[in-house]
Amino acid sequence: MTLTTSPYGEVLEEPVKEEVKRALTQVLTPQVITKRDVERYFRKALINKSWRKLEKTQQVLLWLARKVVDTVKSPLLKKALSEIFLKIELASLKGKLVFYGLLSLLRKGVKIGEIVKKPVTLLYEGLKYLDNPLILEPPNPEQILLN
Repeated sequence: MTLTTSPYGEVLEEPVKEEVKRALTQVLTPQVITKRDVERYFRKALINKSWRKLEKTQQVLLWLARKVVDTVKSPLLKKALSEIFLKIELASLKGKLVFYGLLSLLRKGVKIGEIVKKPVTLLYEGLKYLDNPLILEPPNPEQILLN
């Protein structure tokens, strides 16, 4: 089981990480992907410099989808493009706000199904987290080794 650290310094297990990723994809990416959406995310990736963070295959897929596809009908292509869109969104401020908002609401005990119904709440919670980060700083590695 792979573990990941949340912004709060807590450890997230793999199933929770997958639930968070699924919820973020549902909130941030479009349900029906059209040529206009692909073009918008292509430009957004170039503007916020997340284009360089994408793998070469993802760059090529996004570029080709921009040139060829009118409406995405294939579930496999839709899933691949949604993952790319999620990477691009998480590089932007809006994506980070939604991510931190989702984690803070999960920490409060709100269920993911309720969270996804009100995406504006995610933005408010994320903004609240970024505005007032935790007072406790993560411990210094030297302090851990000495104690």
